[in-house]
Amino acid sequence: MAYLLAQAGLTVAWWVGLVSSARFRGWFELESAQPQVLDAFVVADLIVFVGGSVVAGIMIARRSAVASLATAATAGGAAYATLYLAAWVIAGGHGWLGLVPMTAATVITTAIALWVSAER
Repeated sequence: MAYLLAQAGLTVAWWVGLVSSARFRGWFELESAQPQVLDAFVVADLIVFVGGSVVAGIMIARRSAVASLATAATAGGAAYATLYLAAWVIAGGHGWLGLVPMTAATVITTAIALWVSAER
């Protein structure tokens, strides 16, 4: 599915933006005095969210029996990160702007997972 592949590409572009622009990074920084707090998410984002989105998109396109599992796992990873970020912000941390795209990605990926599951 094209959305999942676009999601993967936009996530990579977001991380490139964080590395490339201090101003851009400032909009999403979780703890300005400790950039490693946000950086701690890079490996999980690349493996679970980017990799999962690519695999799920390919499995959906191929009508694979594991498409539902791949999409649900990606949605679950997105939900975990979104809930973590929401808790961080509610507890008084920075980074609220990141909740907007994360919430949208979680809702859309979950909807796709439910759609794929219903197709089976």
